[in-house]
Amino acid sequence: AEDSRDVLPPEQQQYQQHHLQSADRTELSDAKIRLTELEKSSAETKRELINTKQILEHTKQELTKELADTKQTLIDRTSELAATKLKLTEELADTKLKLNEELANTKSELSDTQSRLAKLESEFLKLQMTNPKTVWWKRRASTYTASADAD
Repeated sequence: AEDSRDVLPPEQQQYQQHHLQSADRTELSDAKIRLTELEKSSAETKRELINTKQILEHTKQELTKELADTKQTLIDRTSELAATKLKLTEELADTKLKLNEELANTKSELSDTQSRLAKLESEFLKLQMTNPKTVWWKRRASTYTASADAD
């Protein structure tokens, strides 16, 4: 009795089967369209990824070259600075040596000049003491000073 309730009349079975087949075909067609769209989207994404990868590789190469150039520039500048420092250090040492020599010569010349000046002063005093005019003026000055003190 239960089996008879589950069984549909043949027209209804045919209609239901046709309706299910039509729904299956529609669903299959929709699935094919979605699959095609996904395949197109996947292909486009793949192309974009390949392009991005190429751009990144190119950028990496440029940056690697730029970094190598910068390193070489730094090495060159460091060498130049070291050479300049060495040259300046040598020049400074030479200048210091020359200045010390000049200072020693100047000190020697100054000492010689002071010695000559002392001799000249000594000779001048001797001449002044022996010169009658100078002695007369000295006497006169001392007389004048003495008379002024007496007043």
